[in-house]
Amino acid sequence: MLRYAACLAREGNLVTVSFPDHPDVLTCGDSREDALAQGRDALLTQLMICQQERRVFALPSTPIAGDGVDLPIMAALKVFLHNAMVEKGWRKVDLAQSMGWANSQVERVLDPRYQSRLPLIEDALHALGKDVQAQVVDIPMARPDLSV
Repeated sequence: MLRYAACLAREGNLVTVSFPDHPDVLTCGDSREDALAQGRDALLTQLMICQQERRVFALPSTPIAGDGVDLPIMAALKVFLHNAMVEKGWRKVDLAQSMGWANSQVERVLDPRYQSRLPLIEDALHALGKDVQAQVVDIPMARPDLSV
């Protein structure tokens, strides 16, 4: 999972959320929880923009235990897949040719909102010279709400 630091601020009846690692991403919600949920969606949208523009999607700069937005594990794997493609100079057609996939399958495996099968993502990462490893960690104790 990728956890991005989130900066929350109350502006009138809304809570805004921004991300130091993605300064172009700014959204808001009616509450802290809503703002963080909107922030997750905004990060996924930013990933799709990075995919269209063929530029790297920034990884979290520092690990955090407090307020942050977690990308779902499947979306995080798609971040790594996309970044590996950019680093290697591969386009979607290159992945399709390497894997023997149709273009529609490549689109699905890169779509951060689509629940792809894990073996497909693993195979695509292997084709790019990457390996997937799993790790389970303890969850830090939640901090008290700071009434943002």
